Amino acid sequence: MDSEVDAHDEVSVIESVKAAAELKTPVSGTIVEVNEELEDQPELVNSSPTEEGWFCRMQLSNPDELEELMNEEEYGDYVAGLEWMIKR
Repeated sequence: MDSEVDAHDEVSVIESVKAAAELKTPVSGTIVEVNEELEDQPELVNSSPTEEGWFCRMQLSNPDELEELMNEEEYGDYVAGLEWMIKR
């Protein structure tokens, strides 16, 4: 903890049976807390992504970077577009 990161830095690796993927932070700041619950209950990422499945908490160094992120509705539309592409 207390690690300073820049936007798009790798902060962790997510592993599944089929693959591994880098977890990158979308904003710059300092990691102030890591969700230790995920070590024993990784399924929380899928079952409770907005409540108990968070990866880390950050103190932002540049809050203006939040303006570059999608809101929940925009993200939903983006994912729906990906699902359409996958089904083709």
